Amino acid sequence: MRTAFALAHTAAEISEFYGAATSRTSGWGPSYHFAANRKIVVVRQRLEHGLRTLTLETASWGLSPEWNTGELKPVYAIGVDRVGNNGLFAAALARQRCLVPLNGFYAWQRSGAVAEPRYVHGTEPILSAMGVFTTRVVNGRAILTVALLTGERPGAQSREWPSVLTPADARLWLNGAVDTAVDLPLVEFQARSAALAEGLLSYRIGDGINAVVPRDSARLVRLLGS
Repeated sequence: MRTAFALAHTAAEISEFYGAATSRTSGWGPSYHFAANRKIVVVRQRLEHGLRTLTLETASWGLSPEWNTGELKPVYAIGVDRVGNNGLFAAALARQRCLVPLNGFYAWQRSGAVAEPRYVHGTEPILSAMGVFTTRVVNGRAILTVALLTGERPGAQSREWPSVLTPADARLWLNGAVDTAVDLPLVEFQARSAALAEGLLSYRIGDGINAVVPRDSARLVRLLGS
């Protein structure tokens, strides 16, 4: 997924929305334009002393395994229908799941025979996109790298729509990474995400889909209540 997304809420607001117990978000700030290779924030679940806690953490958008020394380009997204059959994602899918909070994203969407650039969003202030992560150690510091799961969506011109979940399903997605007994089949998450996508809203933006023009930014401010 090379399409950008918006997240204009502060770390404190995002933590409150998810009920995250801790927040480690240095080097990150709200923006109307997060693109590949940028620092983003993710919500992950930890199991410590038998207790599950949610944390909000800074991550790099572009999954790169610990063993990668440059021969493999960062993976920004993978189809939710394909991730289960890709060995690169086996460990991450089983134990390293996360949510990528976003207010909305920019995508080309068909209107009849014409494809238009649109800003896609939901009725809730924050959408939860499915993601997986790996941890790299660079100069003694652990860095999370993330790939989004995507899927085909109504009227979309490509498969680059992030797979978003309802709050209840988002929690199930995270729980499956620490307790296989409560995990749902991947196909079920795929179906629930596709159903949610049917109700997403969108509006036309400028043709520079990866660069929000000032008039679009002002409209986003109003839309998000910032």
